[in-house]
Amino acid sequence: MVSFLEIIIYVTPIAVGTLMAVIGDRLGLAQIPSKKVKLKREAPVTKIKGIGTENAKELSKHKINTVDDLVKADKKKLAKVKGVDKKLVKKLVKFALKQMMED
Repeated sequence: MVSFLEIIIYVTPIAVGTLMAVIGDRLGLAQIPSKKVKLKREAPVTKIKGIGTENAKELSKHKINTVDDLVKADKKKLAKVKGVDKKLVKKLVKFALKQMMED
């Protein structure tokens, strides 16, 4: 049998989360940007969210300096770059392509 305390422990985080979402919505705290960002092919790879200066240096060693270079790069070769794994490669390329396609 489930006790009253167990119900309270289970329901409280859900109720608090829902309440915070409603308050945030009413206050307009989660605004969607009015302008979409269009990432240019010639933009440096550091413009891609998730690539910092250290990753950019490593990518540069493999002649990947721009967004276009990243998108066109061999994915297996990219995964061998220090600090970049296969999961990150897929995420970065997908994000870059999405940003390039938006108007």
